[in-house]
Amino acid sequence: MFLQETGKKASTIKTDLAAIRFFHDKMDNPKYRIPDNSELNLERRRFGGVNRTWSDEEFNRMIGWAVAEGRDDLAVALYLGRFCGLRIHETMRIDTAIAERALREDAITIKGKGGKIRTVPIEDERVRIGLKRMLDQTERGHKLFVPDDMKTDEAIYRLQLFILKHRDGVQNVDREAHLTYHGLRHTYAVEKYKALIASGMDERDAHVAVSRLLGHERADVTDIYLASIKKGKAKETRDGE
Repeated sequence: MFLQETGKKASTIKTDLAAIRFFHDKMDNPKYRIPDNSELNLERRRFGGVNRTWSDEEFNRMIGWAVAEGRDDLAVALYLGRFCGLRIHETMRIDTAIAERALREDAITIKGKGGKIRTVPIEDERVRIGLKRMLDQTERGHKLFVPDDMKTDEAIYRLQLFILKHRDGVQNVDREAHLTYHGLRHTYAVEKYKALIASGMDERDAHVAVSRLLGHERADVTDIYLASIKKGKAKETRDGE
């Protein structure tokens, strides 16, 4: 394959292929078949324990840009990633019914990867305020972060583009990896783990609890998210967990 021959990293190739497959799937009777990741030896990649968490300063600066641009929806979406550990597609899945239930129960019940449903407590007032604000702006029965005239993948891209647009001016110069929405899940994992340890829970139980809150099938995947406090424990796992 051309990208492999030119020395592109597996993660880069997989990202490019995801975009190509998106358009390929929309074609009627395509002439060619795109090989899957396993056929291209891209199914697994090694994570080296990179710290992908956001600092408080970085997060506050990004929220500042969202507020400055009048994008309350993007600010609330960032809150859900940071304080509830939601994946970006999980955030975009939230509709008025999910939000109303979350405010009643003080916890978000969401369907994640593979249709797995989990419940995450709401422990930060900014999430509650943000969901109430979005409910005030959204017609009942509709999604909070995806306009009626927009596809979900377009809304996801819009949020990713917003982060990319402001990333260089927001992120600290000494960070290991660029800011991404997924990095907010890392931040949530680290902060929740530390809070559980501080409450008296032992490391093993705290690790399992965080794994469940993130919606992981395997507890060892969580080591990737705890890289900033578990240096040297690089794990090999499937992408996208």
